[in-house]
Amino acid sequence: MAIIKNKKKKKINSSIPYDQQNKIEKIKLLCVIVNRSQTNFYINTFNDAGVSCVFDVFGEGTAPKEMQEIMGIIDSRKSLIVCIVKESLIDKITKIIQDRFSISKQAKGISFMIPITSVAGVFIYKYLTNNRVVE
Repeated sequence: MAIIKNKKKKKINSSIPYDQQNKIEKIKLLCVIVNRSQTNFYINTFNDAGVSCVFDVFGEGTAPKEMQEIMGIIDSRKSLIVCIVKESLIDKITKIIQDRFSISKQAKGISFMIPITSVAGVFIYKYLTNNRVVE
């Protein structure tokens, strides 16, 4: 994950709480399970859309061969893509996922979001939402 230096430097008054100086958005944990061949598309597209903290975990399906044949599953190697999405990006990210799933059988997958109801500390929130100012 690249950290890009913000060109606009926002003057921060440390005596005023962070939530009074900045908009606090709700965040969700997004999980997308797809064929491994789809991984790069999602990682690149999510990063371009402004999603922070995109993680990829490789996995393999556990269904027996007979069940895979019945369901038409050719490759059981999967990728679990996990990322944090700000509320303002949810509609955009959901549209990206729906459009990609509708392309072909190979592009189909499973996705779901879990609300994050609390975060311990301003620094962690800034990291998760990509609101850091690098100096």
